Amino acid sequence: MSSSEAWCKNGVEMSGVDAAAGFAFQHARAAVMALDLLHNADADYLRVEAANDIVDAEMFSASGVLLRAAQFKRRDVNYTWGEAELVAELVRWSAIAGNHPGSAYEFVTDGRLGPTGRKVREALDAARQGDATLITEIATRKNATIEPGACARAYIAADTPGFTESITYCLKQIQAHLPNVSGSVEAEERSTQAVLELLFWIVGRSGDPDPSKRTIPKAEIIRLLESNLEYVRTLTWSQALKHQLLDSVVRTTPGTFELTCRPTASGPDSDSDFIENAIRRNDVVLLSGPTGTGKSTVLSQAQSRAATQGELLIAVNAEDYVENRLGSLVAHGLNSIEFVGAYSATGIEALKDPTVTLAIDGVSEIPKQPRDALGEDLRQLLATDSHVSVALAGRDAIALRAVLPRGVPVIHMQPVPLNRTARKKILVNGTSGRIDSSFANQLAARVERALRSAADNPQLFLMGIRMLSQGLGVTDPAMMYSNHLRALADHNGYTEISIYEAGLGLAFANLATTHRRYCDSFEWNQQLSAAATNLNDAGHSITTGELREFGFESGLIVRSGRDTIRSLHDSFADYLAAIAYKRKLAALPPSPRSDDTARLKFLAELTGVDASLAELVSVHLPFLCPSISQYESRDPEPGWHDETCRHLSHLLPNRTAQPRIAYWTDTTGRLLATVGGNMDGWIGPSTIDDVGADGRTFLASNGPLTTATNVYKLELSRVLDRAKRQNSPVPPTDSATIETLTSYSDDLLQAVPDMLHRIGSSGTEDLLRAIGPYRIQFLLGGDPSSSDQRSRPLRYRYLDHLPNASIVLEESDEPSDAWSGSARVDSFLRRDLNDSARAIVTEAINSLAEMKWL
Repeated sequence: MSSSEAWCKNGVEMSGVDAAAGFAFQHARAAVMALDLLHNADADYLRVEAANDIVDAEMFSASGVLLRAAQFKRRDVNYTWGEAELVAELVRWSAIAGNHPGSAYEFVTDGRLGPTGRKVREALDAARQGDATLITEIATRKNATIEPGACARAYIAADTPGFTESITYCLKQIQAHLPNVSGSVEAEERSTQAVLELLFWIVGRSGDPDPSKRTIPKAEIIRLLESNLEYVRTLTWSQALKHQLLDSVVRTTPGTFELTCRPTASGPDSDSDFIENAIRRNDVVLLSGPTGTGKSTVLSQAQSRAATQGELLIAVNAEDYVENRLGSLVAHGLNSIEFVGAYSATGIEALKDPTVTLAIDGVSEIPKQPRDALGEDLRQLLATDSHVSVALAGRDAIALRAVLPRGVPVIHMQPVPLNRTARKKILVNGTSGRIDSSFANQLAARVERALRSAADNPQLFLMGIRMLSQGLGVTDPAMMYSNHLRALADHNGYTEISIYEAGLGLAFANLATTHRRYCDSFEWNQQLSAAATNLNDAGHSITTGELREFGFESGLIVRSGRDTIRSLHDSFADYLAAIAYKRKLAALPPSPRSDDTARLKFLAELTGVDASLAELVSVHLPFLCPSISQYESRDPEPGWHDETCRHLSHLLPNRTAQPRIAYWTDTTGRLLATVGGNMDGWIGPSTIDDVGADGRTFLASNGPLTTATNVYKLELSRVLDRAKRQNSPVPPTDSATIETLTSYSDDLLQAVPDMLHRIGSSGTEDLLRAIGPYRIQFLLGGDPSSSDQRSRPLRYRYLDHLPNASIVLEESDEPSDAWSGSARVDSFLRRDLNDSARAIVTEAINSLAEMKWL
């Protein structure tokens, strides 16, 4: 096996885990089928585990006529169903179908159909229309005995919702049938109890050796739903339930590499750490970072590690939040670990447990109205005497902070970007050591050259490695996503991928106008229908069903809990939306926000940077200019000068006079730009002496945005470089030391906003979001009476709210790792305040630029 092949070989699930997942899927789908009895007037009862061992569930009439038979099969996401397997199922059905002339047969799977599997489904569709040609050809080719008449009553249902989604469907169906319900809380409680009872029947009766006892009568289900008890048996939160859930988490397979975090605005001297350690130090932790930086992975890994320490972390997604129903969201998180029948009251009780952590992902990505409602729920929660710890994750740190009460102390964290050592470790661990460190180094270097700063992103780095291992080109993230989608389409037998990605892209571009990358099934069908209509009007031939099928069967679109439809990863939604922008199927946002940056970057990679895109970015997202301008490649023309000046009018700091800019060519024909020289305009052939040797000169062959960005960098550096202040005098006493450090903290608190004001521009608000906390607090150690105050040790950390009135503490019960840095008093006497403010602001600018620009 080659090293590249080793990378592609992923470990498979343990057979025991796979079997358990298969049973869970069968039981959940049987529950769905049992509830279907309520909608079929002819149906009388369901039998689970048929006597023939060919089907998993059978629906009978009162007279014992088989109406419908179903086989439930789970399939891992990495595999598809092919012709041979499906034909084998049809052979088994054909053997018994003659005994049940009125029955339909369903092969139900949560897996995807491969190219040959889809041909079998197409043949069955044709057979139901009276044309058995295709299914006969398949049977002949496979030398299989298939009865065409039986196939005319057979269906293949692929991409069926899995266990969690099926249970959620059952809950909704039961709630719709409950009589005499006083409100939503009672409906949730009673439906949860009914689903548990139904699963109890299915699991218990399916193992009975007597076929007559493996039945679930419709009348029994109706009695279950009509039970109007004064007291409904419910699941309460308990330590036993907590340990049951911990055991389930511990059984999950951990990832091959671990991501760490560090405090924002803590400087390069801060150590990285696992986020659960920050949660142990503080009730509330915020985790922010751009898409693909590993925020969801950080929380998932924290859940696994915490469980090994006996600590439960409940991971949920803000997309599943229903306004004013935080308990219901927590219950959903509990049932996602293992379906235990938790409902909102269970979740509310769990929220009171201080040994539990609630981690909510995607908080800043949901619309403002539900985010405000979530904030109100969290405010009430954090005001109670006993409550869970809270971790909120999302792209926008300011939006995360705004969800919480201002007085609540928080720790701001961000995922640590990958460096070369981490990338090599990912490669070596991901292949179980089948590639050596030297080859891992080569692969990492190739991806780094192609992706540049984007290789710091775990999602993009891993995808780049997969593309290289498959022999596909990687020059930038957009090409990587394009190749990945084409590989998915190829693997699943789809052609004309450009039409499918345009249709899905149009759907995601429309969702982006409401600042979402997700919706429910109903809206998803509406979006795809509109996309199909748009494409057909443009002369293409595509249906809503074909778009939906491609999305699910390729694995590109997934259905998560509570009927949420989304892309496999947010970055795929952004790439597809950029495809729609590129093909003029959707309009660019007129006033793009920070949430639009990934889509605009993909567009720049796909099409380059024209005048309209450059203008959009320089006006609304100035700190994206360094990243976007890398993809500018335009033919030089005199209009560049006016464009450059227009960009600079948006970019330059407050009260900064626009410098003279001269575009000129030297004797070798190179196009150069001189800033701050003697001349201004599109000069033509000239010399450095004529345009001004005192100016800053650089190559200007890419385009006006690139030139403006270079000038912007020069001016920002000038504004950020302020005169050095003199060192502070050495304090002679403990009180003088405290006064000096307090003054430093107060001055820094003012220096950062002053620097932001000097920068000015439309990006200031985004810059403030990226900065995070910058109020510094000290823990002063050593002997207070020492004559050498400057040698006293201290620890420090950055906060957005002081938990008490003291900027300088001399005693603290907090562990040492609650502080992000350590030094001596002397270092703050010598440390220049403006350097500290500049470091904080520069780090924030570089994070917005998504590269080390300043």
